[in-house]
Amino acid sequence: MSVGLETQAKLYIQEWIRNGRFELVTSEMLTAEVNECPFEERRSNITDSDVKRPLS
Repeated sequence: MSVGLETQAKLYIQEWIRNGRFELVTSEMLTAEVNECPFEERRSNITDSDVKRPLS
């Protein structure tokens, strides 16, 4: 799969989460991994979502 196609798929999924079509589920481990990302812009793109809920 090409990088461009993967990028487009990621953007569609993010948009669907923002629109309520999908619900983003997260965990403490995922949050810890995201916080280790050295790139502030990438980190904030992942964590700025207000649709996340903890995995039960």
